[in-house]
Amino acid sequence: GRVAMISIPRNLGRLKFPEGSAMAEEFPKGFNDLANAIYPYVYSHPDIAAQYLRGSLAPEAVALASAISYSMDVTIHDYVLVNMQGFIEIIDALGGVTVTLDKKIPMPGNVPGAKSKYPPLIGPGEVEMDGTMALGYVRSRAADSDYSRMGRQRRLLETLASQTSGSDVLLKFPALADAMKDNIRTSLTPSEFAFLADRLRSGANIQESVGLTPPLVQPGRTDYDGIKNLIDALQEAIKTGVDFPFA
Repeated sequence: GRVAMISIPRNLGRLKFPEGSAMAEEFPKGFNDLANAIYPYVYSHPDIAAQYLRGSLAPEAVALASAISYSMDVTIHDYVLVNMQGFIEIIDALGGVTVTLDKKIPMPGNVPGAKSKYPPLIGPGEVEMDGTMALGYVRSRAADSDYSRMGRQRRLLETLASQTSGSDVLLKFPALADAMKDNIRTSLTPSEFAFLADRLRSGANIQESVGLTPPLVQPGRTDYDGIKNLIDALQEAIKTGVDFPFA
């Protein structure tokens, strides 16, 4: 099957929540801050977090997923939350990733917990990345913008998916489990995680990679009806096997 990858900008405004939900009662006209503030808001309000408890799922992730799902009319089945240390550990546990860059990328300052040092610039051409360098690559925005950084994040995930099989995940699961223990929270089981990796590598290719960013979307003046129409068009393109014109 074919798969689409969609990036949601952190500065998306006025996400809405399902009617009758705790966050809808708190923000009936939509969230009054940027999208990336929903998670910490729920985290810092235990009374609201308690209303999003669903078994062992992270209530902050449940609230955020409900806002994205309701605002964009999409179904969200699962989530994976990865902190920066976890990102480094996962890439290292999988043996790194090789990305072909079409230009030089200035690298940001390293993060606490990094295992290695990288040069101030990487690329152009084929670059072998360990977890530390991969994190720097997806964090970099000095040469362009936050929106270009989102494109790099999607590209790295596409490349990692194409270079990793489900059998790799299971073989390296002890190292992955160690990384996941303190740095990752997900609604997926290990076997579901491996199945997803295998499906992306051998059965499903990422046909479209789209960021909800300018000029396609204006995050500060978000038109959610327009976003719904875009996603509908993207789903139709995936279903019929035609190119999505706005990718």
